Amino acid sequence: DGFLALMAHVVPGYTVPSRTHVAERVKVRHSAGKKEPAKLISDEAEFCCLTTDARSSKATQSYNTLTCHFLNKDWKLVSCVLDTTVFPGGHTAVRIADNINGALAPFLPPAKVVALLHDEAANAVAAGNILSETHGWKSIPCSAHLLQTAARHAIDKCEPVQKLLSAGRLYHTLTGYNR
Repeated sequence: DGFLALMAHVVPGYTVPSRTHVAERVKVRHSAGKKEPAKLISDEAEFCCLTTDARSSKATQSYNTLTCHFLNKDWKLVSCVLDTTVFPGGHTAVRIADNINGALAPFLPPAKVVALLHDEAANAVAAGNILSETHGWKSIPCSAHLLQTAARHAIDKCEPVQKLLSAGRLYHTLTGYNR
């Protein structure tokens, strides 16, 4: 209601499109957008690597993203986000593997994939192993996640760094400092 009042004030006489109209336009654009990476991959990728990552929004809704990477005919790295989906429920290895298979299906056959890069969470590693057994893909844990985990463990065990971090948190709390 407030938005319609705002639009009537800002652009008198403008008819705001209905929710149904907007939803239909988004579906059409989304379908068209899926055809572009599929054509690009089928035309230019002999083999590819996938990366997958799960994350949560500020509203704690889980998402999973699948990205395809390959070298084109000119040896330039091409990356295409194939899918980002809401991922409700338990993050079991089987559900993650099924999500990856489902996201991949409209774009390319699993035989074109040579490797899957994932984080080091136990469920992601297990999903990588399932897909490795099913399709013969190489399951590769992400080195950036490994480095972050190693650094976190080192920081947690270093008393001077812990004191410094505690002092920073105290300063933040007392002064209300926020970038």
